[in-house]
Amino acid sequence: MNSTIGSKIRALRIAKGMTQEKLAERLGISSQAVSKWERGITYPDITFLPILTQALDVSADALLGIEGNGQDTKPALYDEAYDLWQKGNRNEEMYWLAREAVVAYPSRFDYEFWLASVEFWLAYEENRKFDPESEYFNDLTENALRRFEHITETCPDTALRNCGVLGKITVLRFVERIEEADWSAEFEYPDPDITTARQALKLWRQGREVLAYLDTE
Repeated sequence: MNSTIGSKIRALRIAKGMTQEKLAERLGISSQAVSKWERGITYPDITFLPILTQALDVSADALLGIEGNGQDTKPALYDEAYDLWQKGNRNEEMYWLAREAVVAYPSRFDYEFWLASVEFWLAYEENRKFDPESEYFNDLTENALRRFEHITETCPDTALRNCGVLGKITVLRFVERIEEADWSAEFEYPDPDITTARQALKLWRQGREVLAYLDTE
């Protein structure tokens, strides 16, 4: 088994929406054992391979990194995790998987949007539970805003660019930079069905996009 098996187990587990505890339960072991695998401290015994591949819905060759055709299977893994995120699978581990996807495929604007979405969600949770003025909160909101702006300015796909604008509006509204949010809704959103800031913000509030978490004036 190569040294990447732990990271593959972690990525596959997150993509399936499973916790370490849930995977451990499927395997009949402790969650601490799974944690050690994922951190590369220990490796799973070969006897776990059949049930592990079944639990993670992956071939043994793919898990062990010995695919014969040289095909890169990572995008499919990231796509599956991104799809789960869009369907409402919210957990902090998604941040690491989304960040890994952006590092591995920097030209994929959908992965950048995914990471920005996760960063905003984490900022929202930080604001709801803890101190909204923390350095962690500020870093998350600034990173999310920077990524949404990059998508807005450079993404060639209109639909994804529109999502980037809505993401930008959401973050700006969230941190109470209202004038900037209104300007962005008025002048940056290119969809002909949305011609005013009020209409764009109404769409945002209706929850038709990934980032519509708030319901405010």
